[in-house]
Amino acid sequence: DIHHSGGPITVGKDDTGYDVRFYGATSGKYWEWDESDNVVRMRDNVKSLYGDGGDLEIFHDGSGSYIKDDTTPLKLNSQIIGLMNAADNQKMVYATQGGSVELYHSGTKKFETNTSGVSVFGKVYFDGVSSSYIDNNSHDLELRGAGGVSLWTHVSTWKKRIGIGDGGDISFYEDTGTTAKFYWSAANERL
Repeated sequence: DIHHSGGPITVGKDDTGYDVRFYGATSGKYWEWDESDNVVRMRDNVKSLYGDGGDLEIFHDGSGSYIKDDTTPLKLNSQIIGLMNAADNQKMVYATQGGSVELYHSGTKKFETNTSGVSVFGKVYFDGVSSSYIDNNSHDLELRGAGGVSLWTHVSTWKKRIGIGDGGDISFYEDTGTTAKFYWSAANERL
C-alpha cells in the first residue's frame, strides 16, 4: 500500500501502517521503520551518513556506539549539556551556558569551573612527575581547612611534616611524622 497523491509518498494508513525495510547489498544489513514500536532501527554496522562527503557517521557495531566526524568539529549546541550514565540517574559531565562546567565521579561532583577559577571537591593527587607543586607567583597562595591545614610528604609512606591549627598553633613533626617536636603557640606567642 504505497500511495502518492501529489503530497508525500505514504506507506499504509495512519495508525494502521506497516514495517518498512530498506535492504543493502550485504545480507542482514538494513534500515527499518517499525510501525508497532514507532522507531527507526539500523542493524549493526549500518551507518547513517550526513554531509556531502558523508563526513558525519552514526552507527553501532555490536560492541560500541559511535558518533564520528573526521573532518570538522562536532558541535553540540545547547544552553545546558549533560553527559549522564547509562541509567540516566548520575551526572558525569554537566556544562551550563555562561556558567560552570562540572565533572563527576560516580555521580559526585569533583571539579567545577566558576568566575574566580575552579573548585575541587576532594583531594588532588600529582603522580608520575619528578616534582609536584602549585605555582602561584602573582598572588598570595591560600590553603584553607575547617579543621586546620597539614603539609605531608611521601617517599615510601606518607608522613605529616607541619600542622597548622584553627587557632594559629603550628606544629613541626619529627622524621617519622607522628610526633610534633617543635611547636608554636599562637595564644602564648612563643615556641
